[in-house]
Amino acid sequence: MTRAPFNADDDDAGAPARNELACEASGCPNRWTSRVDAGNGIGLRRLCHAHSVAPPRLWSLITDAQLRAAADLPPELQREPVDAEAVAHEKARLATLRAELTARPTPAARAWAIELRERERQGKTLTKPQRSAWREVLGEASAQ
Repeated sequence: MTRAPFNADDDDAGAPARNELACEASGCPNRWTSRVDAGNGIGLRRLCHAHSVAPPRLWSLITDAQLRAAADLPPELQREPVDAEAVAHEKARLATLRAELTARPTPAARAWAIELRERERQGKTLTKPQRSAWREVLGEASAQ
């Protein structure tokens, strides 16, 4: 890993946006302080001090430590990193459960639709949205 020499002409001018100030290590909450050639063929990268002195293979561990430090929580309250595969599995399971629960409305949940159907059969006037809503919930075809 080699450090790039300072070049005043290459320095950022003006007030850069937040993403221009951020360390380029994935997920790092810190501002960059050094331009470093990480030796991975990408060229110069803007890194915080913690990432600039470590090899790229350790960057994820450093980022986790930086995020915990940024949270300013006591160690017993800090959460361990979440497994992305487990989160995706849980989201899929919840989506399946939601689909099952919404596909079969309970009789109490359909009471309003039954009441609107009865009002229409009694000859009372309903709006188009009311008619289409009760028919959709009760699964009856439109009589248009």
